[in-house]
Amino acid sequence: MDSFGSDEAWPRPAGTVLEGVVGSIAYGLATDSSDTDRLGVFQVGTRKLLGLSWSSSKESRTFRKPDGAYHELGKFCRLALAANPTVLELLFLDSYMLITPIGAELVSLRDRFMSKRVRATYGGYARGELTRILRDEGGSSEKVASTRRKKGRHIRRLVLQLESLLSSGAIQVHLDDAQREECFSFGYLAERNPAELDAWLSSELARLDALDSGLPDSPDFDAVERFLVATRLGAI
Repeated sequence: MDSFGSDEAWPRPAGTVLEGVVGSIAYGLATDSSDTDRLGVFQVGTRKLLGLSWSSSKESRTFRKPDGAYHELGKFCRLALAANPTVLELLFLDSYMLITPIGAELVSLRDRFMSKRVRATYGGYARGELTRILRDEGGSSEKVASTRRKKGRHIRRLVLQLESLLSSGAIQVHLDDAQREECFSFGYLAERNPAELDAWLSSELARLDALDSGLPDSPDFDAVERFLVATRLGAI
């Protein structure tokens, strides 16, 4: 498992307002080969955003070995409003490596980002993982088997989180012991019998599509925009 070493050695972008460990470690699904993944949000000064040097290509910054991804505040809000599963989980972590007052305000707005759009995004993410498993079905190497197991674990995790979202409006990031065991068993299912996993996923997504949910049809764009505009005006 990768280690970040001292926090000073980590290339955290200037203006970072929120940062946490996500991925397998956050879920409780890490293995000896798992990386430590950081996800964060950084804020660029409004004067710089309005200047000639700024472009959309600078809205995200990624690092490898150790792994990290950071999105500028506006882009993060757009991704979260679109119910992107990867960014939404940052708002539901139990603890953070860095959280500023702006980061805390962003977290406090997490319910405003929630909507029934999660049906499509979480379900689509799980279906995409399964498609990649089926595409490599003829492979037999240990690398292929390991990849299948990992994707199988995350398919089950995504479905668990989707059901939690539809039922309670919140993401259960860290799984309990029984859920972790179930995810690992689905990893082995993905390795040995992808067709059975395919049938299970289709059945589960159909069940969740019919599940009555208290989530709104759309997120609260106005509340998020008020937060973003006020933050921009305060950072000129």
